[in-house]
Amino acid sequence: MKTKDRILVESIKIITEQGIQGFSLRKLASRLGIKAPSLYEHYKNKSAILDALREYGAQKLSDRLLAIQETDVWALIQQQGMAYLDFAKEEDQLFQLFFFQMESTRPNLQTLPTPNSPYLLLLRAFAQAVPGCPQETLEELVLGYWSLLHGLVVLRCTHLKGFEMDWDSSGLRILQTYLSGVSHENDTK
Repeated sequence: MKTKDRILVESIKIITEQGIQGFSLRKLASRLGIKAPSLYEHYKNKSAILDALREYGAQKLSDRLLAIQETDVWALIQQQGMAYLDFAKEEDQLFQLFFFQMESTRPNLQTLPTPNSPYLLLLRAFAQAVPGCPQETLEELVLGYWSLLHGLVVLRCTHLKGFEMDWDSSGLRILQTYLSGVSHENDTK
């Protein structure tokens, strides 16, 4: 594995274990068995590493969402939601880092999400599903869906971690209920 990739992998481990506040270049270099100044050969500073981690997490989740081949837009959105839930389960450390430890760099609704953003993929899918929907309303629908997905993950991974439940089937039904409501509301307009 290249040093640049090892830096990201070890950074994820440190942040997952100690939080973003516990992350330092000195700790990172120690884990890698190198001197801290050597990190600057690969990344300009600590912020550049955090930016690379944000990009890495977003790209990995986006790749999963882009791999879904579905022509029915509502089925696409549902499958993207399930892919999000699967990502959180299978990429636990990366998910926690990406969604619990790092803030979004998007300042407001008027600014588009970054090009590889998983959120942007959902936003585009909802725009197809609800044509002519005002941008602010569209964002509210997507934020609602995103919040639902994130809430399911948080419950499954924290408070209800030991709760015996078929999370996949239940998650699917919950997403279907939300999307059915959005679809029905759009049909009545």
